[in-house]
Amino acid sequence: MEAIDERSVDREEGQEELSQKPGRKKPKKKKRAVGCALLSLFIIMLACGALFGLHLLGIVDIRSITYKAGSHLPFLGDRLFPPGEVVITPEERRIQELQEYEKQINSKFLELQRKEEELEKKERELTLMEEELQARARSLAEMTQTPSSLELQVEEELFPKVIAIIQEMSTRRAAEVLNDFTDSLAVEVLKALPPDTAGAILGRMDAAKAARLMEQMATEKGE
Repeated sequence: MEAIDERSVDREEGQEELSQKPGRKKPKKKKRAVGCALLSLFIIMLACGALFGLHLLGIVDIRSITYKAGSHLPFLGDRLFPPGEVVITPEERRIQELQEYEKQINSKFLELQRKEEELEKKERELTLMEEELQARARSLAEMTQTPSSLELQVEEELFPKVIAIIQEMSTRRAAEVLNDFTDSLAVEVLKALPPDTAGAILGRMDAAKAARLMEQMATEKGE
C-alpha cells in the first residue's frame, strides 16, 4: 500500500511539473509575437516610404494603388474613395501633362504672334504718321521763306506746332527735316528742344550744316 501511495504521489508531482512548464514558456511567445509585429510594421513603413519616393520621382503613381486599396476599407472606403472617380496610370498622367504643356505652348505662341502683328501694325501707322509730320514740317519751313510780315505770323502761330511735330519724330527723321530748314529756323527749333534731344538730332544731321548751326548757337549764347 505504501508503494502504491508513493507512486500516486510521484504522478501528481509529475503532473504539477508538466502543468507549470507551459506557463513558463508563455512570456517567450509573447515577446516573439511583439517582435514579429514590430518587424512587420517596420517593413510596411519602409515599403511605403520607398513607394512615396518613387512617386515623387515620377516612376510610380501611388494614387492608383492607394485608391484601389482604400476603396476596400470598411465604412470609410466609399466616402474617401468614391466609386465613380477615375484613377489614371503614370503613363496616362504623363500624356495628360504633355498635352497640357503643348496647349500652353500653343496659346503662348498665338499670343506672341498676335502681339507681333499688333506691333507691326503700330509701326506702319507710326511710319505713316512720321511721313505726314515730316511733310507738314517741310511745308511750314517753306512758309518761313515768305515776306517778313508773314514770318512773324508763322513764328507766332505755327512755331509751337513745328516743335511738337519735331518732338514726335524719330531722331533720324527730325534730322532729315532740319536739314531742309533754313539755318535761322533750325537754330530756333534746336534752342526750343531739350538739350539731349537737340544734341541727338545734330548728331544725325549733315555734318557741315550741324557745324554751322552749333557755331551760330554758340555765338548767340555768347552774346
